[in-house]
Amino acid sequence: MTRTSLFLVLCTLYFTVSSCDDTNDLYHEYQSTEARGWQRSDTLTFIIIPKMAGKATSHYEGEIEGGLSVAVRTLDTYPYRTLPLRITMQELLPLRLRTTIRRQVTPDGTQIHADTASRLIQRIRNVETHDIDIPLFDDRDQPQGAALPHIQQEQTVGTVTLNPQHRYRFHVTHRLRDTAPQGITDVGIRLKR
Repeated sequence: MTRTSLFLVLCTLYFTVSSCDDTNDLYHEYQSTEARGWQRSDTLTFIIIPKMAGKATSHYEGEIEGGLSVAVRTLDTYPYRTLPLRITMQELLPLRLRTTIRRQVTPDGTQIHADTASRLIQRIRNVETHDIDIPLFDDRDQPQGAALPHIQQEQTVGTVTLNPQHRYRFHVTHRLRDTAPQGITDVGIRLKR
């Protein structure tokens, strides 16, 4: 077996094992960043619906508590030792209906109810924001996390409490001075019981 084919077999095995579904995961998703560089203005957005996430949460009446972590995949061309991120969690409260009725008054004083327009209003509440630094390389520029074929590192952010009746939106942005760092390929959110 040649080195190239051995490398491909190891890569396939790595991604097969790393993508296996963990029974404690309520949510786990990666999103890719732009190949030209992750722009500071490019916010990655993850939507979590707790009642649909996980196996036994659909009949769960109380709040769900889980550990939140963020994972990144980078190439060895990423120029910095750490990746500073900001994670903002927003609670999307239930929708409510707002109805607008236009009233017209004719010259003789009669009121006419014209177009009735309805629209759904989504109320958003910022719950919390976390700033974290994910170490990718040590002092000797050796990768900190798994390094086959990407450098992959996951870091715990903290514990979050979710209401299964609401939806949640997580925004992830980088906090580097470099406005478009290259070498970041994927960013993921994991929520575990």
